[in-house]
Amino acid sequence: MGEWAENGLVGLVTPTLILGVPLFDIAFVGTVRVVFLIFSISTTLGLSAMLLEHATPPQAVLILLQAICVLMLIAVLETVGRGRGR
Repeated sequence: MGEWAENGLVGLVTPTLILGVPLFDIAFVGTVRVVFLIFSISTTLGLSAMLLEHATPPQAVLILLQAICVLMLIAVLETVGRGRGR
């Protein structure tokens, strides 16, 4: 934050406005390329792996089933996506 902004909010919003077009482009391209879906799936599986540290055996089985469901969802989405490209 520079000395040109006396108000803290102005100091945070101004760079966001200046970088508005590149930030929009990153968000738009990420959406078009389904990067956010992949990021969400990776986050879900990563959090599940972190939960395994304190899980009981029945909870671990449920976490494993959840991970299998997520991976099956990916397989279905990729299969449908490839079929539409033809």
